[in-house]
Amino acid sequence: MARSSVHEVTPLIAILVLVALLSGCEPNDQKGAAVSELSNSDITSLLSTAENGNKDAQFSLAVKYHLGNGVAADPAKAAFWYEKAANSGHLGAMNNLAALYYDGKGVKQDFNKAIELYKKISEAGDISGTASLAGMYMDGKGVSQDYNEARRLYTIAAQRGYGPAQNAIGMMYKFGWGVPQNNIEAYAWWILATGNGDAVASDNMKELRVKLGVGDIARAEERAKQLAASISPNDFKLTR
Repeated sequence: MARSSVHEVTPLIAILVLVALLSGCEPNDQKGAAVSELSNSDITSLLSTAENGNKDAQFSLAVKYHLGNGVAADPAKAAFWYEKAANSGHLGAMNNLAALYYDGKGVKQDFNKAIELYKKISEAGDISGTASLAGMYMDGKGVSQDYNEARRLYTIAAQRGYGPAQNAIGMMYKFGWGVPQNNIEAYAWWILATGNGDAVASDNMKELRVKLGVGDIARAEERAKQLAASISPNDFKLTR
């Protein structure tokens, strides 16, 4: 399954999310974002700041090498600076580094390392990291495929209002992955995800809507209201 792309803005937001399920993401940091907007002439200054141990500068420099923003794209250098920042506790760097390990870009592909990083991010309360970890269990990357654990983790993120996780749960119900196939439940989760800005869920709803009757849609909408009542954006608990 495909994953997501690079983050430059805030720690809990993924710029691109998995079209279907594996939300292997890369978050960001507002300070890092501010630094990343420096002009090309400031690269030398940014490098000096990064070399002096500033984790935001390290992250921002890594993003530049990752995206080829002001410098030639270089995944290996991106991984180097992400790791520096990650070692100082930068969540965005951990997430982006995990994605590089997942893809094998700039580093040797290592699903176990990606999982290790996603777990750290999740334990710190980053719901995009939790969804990424769920995707690893969904696809059986670095772990035995476990739909129950994937759904548990997706649910943690979904109950905090994270659209991509809500979309993923809808996909599980649509195709019967680890749960009884249920179009109404799928549609209900996609209603929530669409409300939280997930464009993939919106497309999924449109496709499924033509196959549902008026009564089924009404039941799905009622179910969505019930699910929405359980969402607590500030509540987080990774462990069982």
